[in-house]
Amino acid sequence: MHQRTVAAIGLVALLAAGCGGEQDNGAEPAPSSTTTTSEPATADTATETPSATQTTGNPADVGANALALGETRDGLYLDTTLLEVQRPMPDDNPYRTPDAAGHEWVGLNVRSCADAAAPQAIEVGWFDWTMQDAADGMYPASNSSWDDFPSPQYPTFTAVSPGSCVAGWLLVSAPADATMRAAFLNASDGTVVAEWLL
Repeated sequence: MHQRTVAAIGLVALLAAGCGGEQDNGAEPAPSSTTTTSEPATADTATETPSATQTTGNPADVGANALALGETRDGLYLDTTLLEVQRPMPDDNPYRTPDAAGHEWVGLNVRSCADAAAPQAIEVGWFDWTMQDAADGMYPASNSSWDDFPSPQYPTFTAVSPGSCVAGWLLVSAPADATMRAAFLNASDGTVVAEWLL
């Protein structure tokens, strides 16, 4: 029994020596780590402006449910209609060239209306739109716009107040020889919420 007590005291002393006091062995002290936890965001602590991404409350209008030109996507808080497609989009200014050589402007005439019951303004813009050609090539809406072209112009980015609408043209740069088959309204995560067959 005496040996067990001495061994236990020796072990405690050894552990205490390793944990106590500072020794200078030339090495940098190991960094300590700190863990921070926070409460998850709730509706009371974080708000987010709804966007076209939040039009996904209703089933997507794609594939067998794709829309025809002039039909309306009935979203959760946003109704969107592709009214017209114009190709090439006429412009008399030779300096406003499409985004790549061999491309032409394709104009999409769009109308978006925020439901009067929307909890707040809904963000819309050109970034929500893409087109697809018959060979499955994808073309996002252009980053190029001018004060006077296209006219009237769909907002490049805005928040539509509940009960209000915005309408106008947006531009897609596509190869002049490509056959365009569809236009898409996309959520910010890339999910297609509506497809219009051309």
